Amino acid sequence: LEIPPHWRMSKSDRRFLLYNNVYNSILIFCTEENLSILSEHSVWSINGTFKIVPEWYQQMFTIHVFIAGKLVPLVYCLTVHKNLSTYREIFDNLILKAATLGVVLQSQTIICDFEFALIPLMQMTFRGIHMQRCYFYFCQAVLR
Repeated sequence: LEIPPHWRMSKSDRRFLLYNNVYNSILIFCTEENLSILSEHSVWSINGTFKIVPEWYQQMFTIHVFIAGKLVPLVYCLTVHKNLSTYREIFDNLILKAATLGVVLQSQTIICDFEFALIPLMQMTFRGIHMQRCYFYFCQAVLR
């Protein structure tokens, strides 16, 4: 998949396409500034959505932080799989890119849905992390 140049940059002309694995169809969109902001926050909210992704992809996986009482998305990922190896590749690349910027990604609390592949990976990647499941998603799962 060839990403057109105008989709690789943010509106403020910063590099936005952080990672492109053409073999596993994983795209990570995040500016360096957003990665630095992510490193400054200890509570992250992680979510995957399936209804608004482009044809070929299965989910848009996002990482948000709370800034001034609002939930702000910082990282956007498009994936065709939602499994352990996909999530590992995403977080390995985010951690590596953060290291090149001289910052460390180390969340203390992650708020997420009930994605079973994600939870053990977060516990392995970020030692001592507190995983908080979102009550909204729990109720949604029960209703299904």
